[in-house]
Amino acid sequence: MQQQALVMSLTKKSLSGLSVRLAANIYKPNGLSAKHKLSGILLVPGWAVSKVNLKQLWSSFC
Repeated sequence: MQQQALVMSLTKKSLSGLSVRLAANIYKPNGLSAKHKLSGILLVPGWAVSKVNLKQLWSSFC
């Protein structure tokens, strides 16, 4: 059986609140409509760790 490649779209968002600014990369399958529900994974760096460092540390697990 041949597997099909999953095509993903990327959306970059920036959120602010309570003197904190957050940047997010949101990946979802192409063609997904608002009625579809999927589980999500949230990776959040600890204090004084940037998103770049998080990617370097944990990308091998994805």
